[in-house]
Order: sequence, then structure tokens, then C-alpha cells
Amino acid sequence: MLSTEASAPRRAFSFVVWLLLALAAGALAVAGAARAQPASEAAATGRVHEAPLPCVLVASGDGRMRATAPQQLPAEARRQLRTRRRSPEQGAGDRSEAKTVTTSTAAYADADITVNYTGFTDPARQAFQRAVDVWARHIDSEVQITVNAEFDQLEPNVLGFAGANYVYSGYEGMRDGLFYASALADAITGQNLSEVNDGSQDDGVADIGALFNSRASWHYGANPETAEIGEYDFTTVVLHELGHGLGFAGSMGVEGGQGRYGIGEDNIPLVYDHFAEDLRENRLLDDTFYPNPSEALASVLTDDDAFDRESSVQFDGETARRGAPEGGVPGSPPPKLFTPDQWEPGSSYSHLDEEEYPGATGDPDALMTPQFGRQEAARNPGGITCGMFADMGWSLATGCRTALGLAEVALQNVEATFEQSSDGDERERVRVAFSTTAPGVIERFVIARCFGSCDAGSGDVREVETISAQAGKRDYSVALDVPSPGRYTFLVRQVSTNDVEIERIDEERIEVEVGVPENQTFTRLTEAFPNPFQDETQMRLVARSEDGQDRNVNVTAVLYDARGRQVRTVFTGNVDGQRIVRINDGGLSSGVYYLRVEGEDFQETRSLVLVR
Repeated sequence: MLSTEASAPRRAFSFVVWLLLALAAGALAVAGAARAQPASEAAATGRVHEAPLPCVLVASGDGRMRATAPQQLPAEARRQLRTRRRSPEQGAGDRSEAKTVTTSTAAYADADITVNYTGFTDPARQAFQRAVDVWARHIDSEVQITVNAEFDQLEPNVLGFAGANYVYSGYEGMRDGLFYASALADAITGQNLSEVNDGSQDDGVADIGALFNSRASWHYGANPETAEIGEYDFTTVVLHELGHGLGFAGSMGVEGGQGRYGIGEDNIPLVYDHFAEDLRENRLLDDTFYPNPSEALASVLTDDDAFDRESSVQFDGETARRGAPEGGVPGSPPPKLFTPDQWEPGSSYSHLDEEEYPGATGDPDALMTPQFGRQEAARNPGGITCGMFADMGWSLATGCRTALGLAEVALQNVEATFEQSSDGDERERVRVAFSTTAPGVIERFVIARCFGSCDAGSGDVREVETISAQAGKRDYSVALDVPSPGRYTFLVRQVSTNDVEIERIDEERIEVEVGVPENQTFTRLTEAFPNPFQDETQMRLVARSEDGQDRNVNVTAVLYDARGRQVRTVFTGNVDGQRIVRINDGGLSSGVYYLRVEGEDFQETRSLVLVR
């Protein structure tokens, strides 16, 4: 798909304007006018070209989804793709079925990504928007990113695609001699370049075009684990394809034994190509080693230079190295690109290596690999992709900065305070309040509680509440019931949007006394829980002095059977304030048992039921 670059008439018009200004005001005035009109200057010097479509996702016979090139598709499928790479306003050719276009914009994000939806069902739109929201939390742009997305019947094995509609070069902030995908070009320059290039064919065209097959077997749910056998995770697929549309694509290819690269008559490479190098750290754009075209370039792109590694091409960017599993430590290799022995159009080179980052599920960097199995999900760009985006020129939002270890994500102002239950019974509560520093990347907060200080022997930590993070919200609080008197430790853990726990735990303690008069010395034994029990049950013993401080008491706890016969001594010794008393089955038969706990000034008995 070819297009015309910045037109000669527009260049001629710019020259006439310059000449008139020079005659009217002199060279100094002309220079001042040029500085005052950067958009006009950009339009005269920048270049625009229709972007190549990096890949189309197809379902293969082995049940996997793989990336291929448009030219590898049957003729009818190629025709469908050609007629759909245009905006809804331009139409899509002869189509008998009317489509409804709606617009949805991601919230609480650093990038404003607006999607024009055509033909989507509600579940499909929600799954697509979920992917949009992920990218909006990972990249940052002051210019709105527009996506035209269509959902319609395609050839049976074609799943869909997304890609940049246009690429740009020659604008301020860009590397010389490289094309940039539309959304990335806008983000770098801080302006909508399709509006700057007045009169050119890119006017009013969305940054990204997307088309997906409505009759494919998709899983649309928020939880990828609920996907049924035979379903592809739609959110993962959209997230992957939008990654290509945002700039994860190169221009290199192999045909007729020759490796080549570049777009347009001048063979201008993409910024992705700038970072590609062989294992000797020779740039693939360096024609000293790899002329364009050449057999040498074809050789390195088809892994003939592998040196015992699966891939002979790597993406050598400083931030990409930081995102690699080694974390950018000195000497760590750059991320590997997918370059199998045989060139695979649409898969080779413009993806991360399939062998190095296998399988979507559980691999944080698998999103931009070329293959996915059914029921596999990768709903986060991962550190490598984030690093590659940064190297190519994207400003990173909190999601990517967190993945790369560049952002502090912490809990702050964690507090626990006592409050009386509002329904009039004897329950008392603890209100736990906290703040997060990164609301955009946190999915939920998990609150756990333990009896005592959570030290060994003082009781198990139990999760008691999960709170879903809300759009843009930093401050949270929740009231939690406490089952008995005593000192509790509450722990708040925050979990990121890609299910990675942020390694920081804050805790606060609060003493709660239920149904006990103030200014009195007391010792209290709670009821057993669970009861009936199979393996183990436990009770809590709390001892307080008149001034509310921990009281040191000597205690003996003895277990009796239903006939009053002593079975065993469970505990004897000193209790400093509180203790959990545990009873395990220990070879006991099913039946009723009694635990008697005695001290110097108290005696309490609790009944237990053991069930096998």
C-alpha cells in the first residue's frame, strides 16, 4: 500500500509565502516569523507516508494464534483488510449492514485514548476498552490518541489486526531519517500531525485502525481464568495489536534471498529498526555490515548467525535492557527479537522472541511474542516492551514506570482506629484507613489481620477484606469487625493491575476490649473456632490489668473428654497479655471434649466437638 509523501504544491506554496515575507519585512523579519510559526515550518519539512500493516493474527490448525503478513492471506481476506483501513466517516465500501459508532475514552490514565467503535457487541466493546485502559495507564501523551475499531465478520481463520494508519518523519524531537507511528509522532511533537499536514491524505484519519472478526471464538470476560476451551482471550489480542499500532513494529523483511528495509521511495526505516543489532552489537541499519538490500541482512534476519542462541537479532536500547529479566545489570544482554531460521512474514522481527519469552500465561514479557494458545492471557505490556517504548520516544506513565522500577508505589498514612458498631450489639470494630501513591496501577487492596503481633506462635495471618481500587482514588478506609478482645495487627497489601504484589507492607496495632468494664483487671477466653473442627481449633486468651496494660499470668489448659477424664495438658506456663491456645486432633476420636483454662484468679471452660 503506497501513498504520496508531502506534496510538491505544498512545498511550492510554502516557498512563495517565505518569499513574500522576505520582500515585505527583510530577512530578520522572516526569521522571526518562522520561529513564530513552528506548525507551518513542520508541515514544510516533515514527511508523511501510509504505514505498512505489521501483522494480521490468524488461527492455525494446531489451535494456536499466530501473526502473519497481509500478503500471506487469501485474496478475499486481503480485500477485506484493504477496504477497512479507513475511518468510519470515510465509509468502508459497499456494505449492506448499518453500523453504530460510539466513542469511549479511557479514564484515570496518562494518555487520552478515544475509540470509535463500529459494530461491537457490549461484551466485545468492554473487552476492547479493557485493553485500551491498560495502554492508557502505561504510556503518556498530551495529544489525544484516536482508534477506529470495527467488529465484523471476516474470513473464518482471520482473527484481526490493528496498526498505525500513517508514519511521520522529520519533525522536531525525532531522530533524523526515521519514520514514527502516528500516535508516537504526535506524542513526541506535542501536536496532532494529521492536522498540521493540511491538504495531505492523512487529514482527519485516526492514529490507529483496528478490525476484528466477530465470529471468532473469543473470551470477553474480565477474568481470563474463566475462558472456556477453544476460546482466545480478546483483551490480550487487542492489547497485542494496539502495541503494534503504537509503534512496536519494524520495516525489515526478507524476499528472494535478500534482506531489505524502509518505507517509501527513499526506503526510510522505522524508529524500531534503529535499535536492531546483531550479537556483535552491529546495527542492522549500518550498511557497512548490512547493505540494503543484501544477503547479509537476510542471513542475520533468518538466524544463520545464532552462536548457540535462539535469536541473532536483539533490541539494544538502554531502557529495554532495564526491562529485561536481568534488570539491566552490567553485562546483561538486550532483549531478543523473533528471528527463526525461516523468515515468517508478519511474525519475524517485529515481535519478541517466542523461545525466550514462551507462553502468555505467567510470563510478564509474553504480550508481544508472535503466538498465543487458546485460553492464554497476557494483559500487561511487561518491562521489556515498556523499555522498548521508552527507547523509541514514548514518555512512560505509572504502569510502565512501575514495571521498570522507576516509580515508587507505596502505601502511606496507614491508620487503625477503634469505632463502636452502629447496629447496637456488642461488636466493636477497627477502621483501617490508608493511601496509595499510584492509583493508576493498583487493582485492589488486601487487608489481613492477626491476633497479636504476627510473631511466630501468636496466630496465623488471615485475609479479612479485599477492596477494589477506584478510578483516580488515592484514599481508602474500611470498618472491620473484631471477634474478641485483644491486640490485633492489621496488614494492608496493594496488588497491581497485572497481579504483581507491591513489595511493601504497612501495619498498625489497636487494642479492642469487648463487654469488659473499664478500670478493671480481667482475663478472658474466647470461644473455640472453628467448632466443630477436624484438624485444629483455637481460642484466644487475653489478660489485662486495671490500667489497661498487658497482665502477666500463669495458666494451665487441660483437655477432658465427655466423661470428665483428663486427655492431655494443652498448655502450662506464663502468658504475657495474650496467647492463642491451639488444640489439634492428635489421634483423638470423634466426640465432645472440654478445655479448662485455670489461673490464679480465674477459671473458664469451653466445649469442643471433634468430627472426623
